[in-house]
Amino acid sequence: MMRRRWRVTWAVAVLVVAGGALLLRSATREALPFEAARWQHPDEGLVRGKSLRQRMLADLLRRPLVGLPRDSVERMLGPAPMVGFFGAWDMAWWLGPSRRYVSLGSEWLTIKFDSTGRVARYAVLPD
Repeated sequence: MMRRRWRVTWAVAVLVVAGGALLLRSATREALPFEAARWQHPDEGLVRGKSLRQRMLADLLRRPLVGLPRDSVERMLGPAPMVGFFGAWDMAWWLGPSRRYVSLGSEWLTIKFDSTGRVARYAVLPD
């Protein structure tokens, strides 16, 4: 009886680990390295509900954005299509549809510059 219980426990553990590995692999496959040219011309459709920019976002945010001058941001991300739309934020780029459970609206990468024209802060915001 004990031996059977251990076998079942081990079988469940193996299934959980294998399932977790598959989920991690699928999430990693969706992520993309940041490429300025592709970011600036995101013509690809959605992959599992995520846009090209959303799939590049994690890699982009690994870079030190705070302190970058405005012209460097514009070279990297392209001209911001939304300026002044988010009130306190200076620039905004559309990322894609909201990834929340109930997907209403969109997500935006927003940037605020300080008085010297350098990135003071950034955030991903819903509209």
